[in-house]
Amino acid sequence: MMKNKICTSLEQSKKLIELGIDKKTSDMFYWHGEDIIKIGGDESQSDIFDIPAWSLTALLKLMPKFSLEKDISNNEGYQLHYNYNTTYYDDPVDAAVEMICWLKKYKKL
Repeated sequence: MMKNKICTSLEQSKKLIELGIDKKTSDMFYWHGEDIIKIGGDESQSDIFDIPAWSLTALLKLMPKFSLEKDISNNEGYQLHYNYNTTYYDDPVDAAVEMICWLKKYKKL
């Protein structure tokens, strides 16, 4: 049985920041760049040391109308649909990150 991630990886978080996704839309963060995930934001924390992370819920809130469903052809995978674009990934967080990248690339977000 595959275990899904709870939030974006450090690399995915950095990619989203580079794309211009507002850090305030994240709902978690990596503390001091370590693999320690804290849930919720603390306004007193420094942006210099804390890297935001997005849960699947936070990622989906960034997107316009979409659908996320289990891929019926692959019991371990997920499909994320926006208009006529579909992403297929083993993890829904990965699918959401790639869809946000696509939306930014084509100026839909």
